Amino acid sequence: MDRLQDSAWQYVAKVLHAEDLPMVAAHALVDGHDSPALRELAGHSRRSDTAEVRES
Repeated sequence: MDRLQDSAWQYVAKVLHAEDLPMVAAHALVDGHDSPALRELAGHSRRSDTAEVRES
């Protein structure tokens, strides 16, 4: 299972928090996944409003 899939189930299981999602997106980009949504999410900081992060 790749890192993005692993992070997805952790987020659904509420083990991974919204403030961690920008770093997950950045790692996904490094791993070769690419989409406008991943780019936008990776641009948020850990201190971004979690509602804003969830909308990305």
